[in-house]
Amino acid sequence: MNQFDVQEALFLLSQEQRKNYEQLHQYEYYFYLLRHDFVDKLYVQYSMADLWTYFYFDKLPIVHSENALFYILRHYLLDNTMKNPNFDRVKRGTVGSTIRALIAAASTMNLYLDHLRTILPNLPQADFDFYEKFSMNKRILFDQRFMEYEHYPKRLIQIDTIIMKELRELTNTQCPQFNQKIEEMKKLIDHMALVERDFFDTAAY
Repeated sequence: MNQFDVQEALFLLSQEQRKNYEQLHQYEYYFYLLRHDFVDKLYVQYSMADLWTYFYFDKLPIVHSENALFYILRHYLLDNTMKNPNFDRVKRGTVGSTIRALIAAASTMNLYLDHLRTILPNLPQADFDFYEKFSMNKRILFDQRFMEYEHYPKRLIQIDTIIMKELRELTNTQCPQFNQKIEEMKKLIDHMALVERDFFDTAAY
């Protein structure tokens, strides 16, 4: 796994926060907690890094407005997570812990990936191939040379919009199950925090 490029982050990070973010590739093992058919997709890895930032830092950095426009789906997933009070309860056990924040980020991402497994195959093949190709290389589509000849950004935005609409509908339809899985995640994180605390308390004697 390559080092995460802070320029692609959805947050405006301070110098110290950048150091934390850029070291995430050293925890490659935790990214393999993602659904196996998505684990190698760069936009999914960066989305997990977005979620890690949310779960790790107590005081959230400001959202990078330009990158939020480039990466619409990533921003939707992040925004949906930040606005859900159930995730705030999970976050109480992850702040300041790189490992717990990574596990929470992977678990949260998997909740969305389970829905994307249903949504993406239903896209027209040409749209699916286009999205797979440019989902993490969107900046080039907004280059003036592309925009003069092709409506690439418009097409990508249309696909993003379709995906987000269906994702929202699925999440709302399965809201009780979705929230139940968040509760299970909270119990796991709380248990991990308790085990760590007991271990270090015992080790101190």
